[in-house]
Amino acid sequence: MNTIQLKHLSYSVLLRYGWRSVVFLVFVTLLPLVMSCSDDDNVYDLPVLNGKITSYNEFGAAMLDIKEEDMMKAGFTLGDIISITIDEMEIVMPYYDGFYTRHGEYLCVAYPTYPSICFTANNIGLPEELTGQEGQRVVIRMWEKGGSLDVQQALSMKYYNDRDGYPISDEEFANARMVHVGNIASGVLYRSSSPFCNDFNRAYYVSAYLTHGWHLMHTFRLVV
Repeated sequence: MNTIQLKHLSYSVLLRYGWRSVVFLVFVTLLPLVMSCSDDDNVYDLPVLNGKITSYNEFGAAMLDIKEEDMMKAGFTLGDIISITIDEMEIVMPYYDGFYTRHGEYLCVAYPTYPSICFTANNIGLPEELTGQEGQRVVIRMWEKGGSLDVQQALSMKYYNDRDGYPISDEEFANARMVHVGNIASGVLYRSSSPFCNDFNRAYYVSAYLTHGWHLMHTFRLVV
């Protein structure tokens, strides 16, 4: 509906129904336009980052000229789901700091020892159509903010051998506890770190746990 048509329609409605109806008509006519502009603004607000493939590593991953700091500045954080467009092919994948996807699934990785981020299909490398494209431009877009954050947080936990890293108890540091599984009765099966090998600085704490709890353990098996 053009401006002249809207003016004539508004005048006709005004004569028949009054000015309130004209206001309502104009509101209904302009609402889709306003919503369309709002949607476009949201699209342009999403993080977008341009880069290119610089090389391929020994595992078949495409190394980009983009670092984790560049991703952060653009608005991407570990655990986001992103899309990477290369030569008009768009691939949706999670963005992690480790290889946390299943075999053959795509992912973008900011691996701590890599000089830049890369993307690949886990364990198998990229398919043939995505190899040999050094210099090819890529576009990274946000697909779902924090869409895989739970996986990132669960699988990026660090293993510490320092007692101060386990504030709850000595037993926690010794990884010592009763095992409840299946039909095993309470007080029968226990697990812990090794009470003999002290490579991880836990033997003393395991021995103390066993000594302290020995009178509570009548018939038991210890799993290390």
